[in-house]
Amino acid sequence: MRRLTIDARIRLAFGLVCAVILLQATVSWFLSGRSNDKTLYARDVAYVGAAHARAIVLDVVQVQQWLTDISATRAAEGYADGFDEAATWAASFRENVAALKQLDPQNAAEYAALTTSFEEFYAKGQWMARQYIEGGPAAGNAAMDEFDAFAEDIATHVGAARDRWVAAASTALDEGATLGELSHYLSVATALLTSALTLAASFLLARSISRSLAPCLSVAEAVARGDYSKRAAVESDDAIGKLGQALNTAVQRAQHALDEVQAARKTETDQAAKLQAKVDSLLKSISAAREGDLTCTVSVRGDDAIGRVGEGLAQFLGDLRENIRSLGNDSRTLAASSEQLAAVSRTLTSNAEEAIGHTEDGARTTASIVARIQSVAESLQGVTAGSNEISCRTHETAETSRSAVQRTAEAEAVITQLSQSSGEIQEVIELITKIADQTNLLALNASIEAACAGDAGKGFAVVANEVKDLAKETRAATDVVREKIGTIHGYSLSAVEAIRAVAESMTSINSSQNSIAAAVDEQDATLSEVSRFLDAAAHESLRINENIEQISGAAHETSRCAGESLSASSDLARMAGELGRMVGSFRC
Repeated sequence: MRRLTIDARIRLAFGLVCAVILLQATVSWFLSGRSNDKTLYARDVAYVGAAHARAIVLDVVQVQQWLTDISATRAAEGYADGFDEAATWAASFRENVAALKQLDPQNAAEYAALTTSFEEFYAKGQWMARQYIEGGPAAGNAAMDEFDAFAEDIATHVGAARDRWVAAASTALDEGATLGELSHYLSVATALLTSALTLAASFLLARSISRSLAPCLSVAEAVARGDYSKRAAVESDDAIGKLGQALNTAVQRAQHALDEVQAARKTETDQAAKLQAKVDSLLKSISAAREGDLTCTVSVRGDDAIGRVGEGLAQFLGDLRENIRSLGNDSRTLAASSEQLAAVSRTLTSNAEEAIGHTEDGARTTASIVARIQSVAESLQGVTAGSNEISCRTHETAETSRSAVQRTAEAEAVITQLSQSSGEIQEVIELITKIADQTNLLALNASIEAACAGDAGKGFAVVANEVKDLAKETRAATDVVREKIGTIHGYSLSAVEAIRAVAESMTSINSSQNSIAAAVDEQDATLSEVSRFLDAAAHESLRINENIEQISGAAHETSRCAGESLSASSDLARMAGELGRMVGSFRC
């Protein structure tokens, strides 16, 4: 086992478990198939056959029962259907036997014998029933003895067939259940065996890997303690063996690197001592320069970093000596310049204060001008607002006039139509008047005819009088309506003339309103132009005022800067004195 690689060990364990699982699956598949076959046979064949077998038993009993009933009643009135019922059950018997032959073709001879026995039984039963009908009880009883023998024979055959099919169904179910239970137990046993094999293989594999990794683990623990002398014993060429070889190589290289680090550390210690001596010399020179002695020399030289620092420090001290000397000269020059700057600042302050006074006067004058322009602009805005209101009212009046002209035209059209309608009504009234006259004439003729008829025409005379009175009332009413319509027609003509006059006046008013609206719009435009010019003048005045304020601000700023310059000149004078004292403290 130790000679095998890790991959081979894992494959071996996995292959063993897979072989057991495959064997269990194969056996379970075989047993499940057999159990399923038995179950299907019991469901589709055995139970169906048992049902048909029970049915042929019932068919034989019903045939015997109906033939016996015919024998008992001797086909009396109302009981003569026994032969038909027996024939129906006999047909059912034949169908069930045919179904059994189809289900069990191996026993076709047995079913043929059963059919023959039934046909003999059925024929003997019919013969017995006819003996009872034709020969009475004496002949019938003798025939019944022979029929009973055939009945016992057929009962034996159908009973045997039924028992065989029932037994076959029961056996198939038992065998299917047994195979299913066996498959279940086998599955459980195989699962347990597979689990046991898996655990055993896992344990053996883990122990084998642990033993192989033990030397590598021992070396790793020694390295963790700082011991680089221990090596792993490599016994195989698998992954763990290669891991041991790599670990030995890594430990050997780490030990070599550690030796190199220790040698480098010793070299760095020697160099640090030399470096410390150079640093002490540099610090001594720097301390002297800090106390004001710039005459000291720097002796540190070399190509290393400290040597370059020493050379740079020597150069720095030399440049510093030259700068200190130059700074002394500059401090004296700065003192003289500060006095001149103070004089210029005082003069500039005086001029700035005078300019501030002039700009304040100009700002007040400009503010007064702006205030007046704004007052005029506000008054002009009031006039513009009034002009706008007048323009709006004028436009509204013109619109109202146009609407009134339109309404007047519509009223004229309506009244003209009313006048025309009055004329049409006059024509209708004339027609009604003619009809009333004609009706009155007819009523008069009817009265004359009724008078000629004597007593027989009295009723008709009354109706004729009523019609004549109605015609008179209609004529009177039409006269009144004609008079009213004539009056309305006259009023309509007068209204048309008046409305035409009003329309002409409204048209003239509308034209005048349009002229007024145009004049007001022109005035409004002129006021707007004047207002725009005033706004521009106010804006320019404000810009002038802003420029004056900027000049005033610049003058104030100049005065402040002059004050600051004066203060700065004082500071410069003070600093020049301090710089002179500071330069005097150095020894160059």
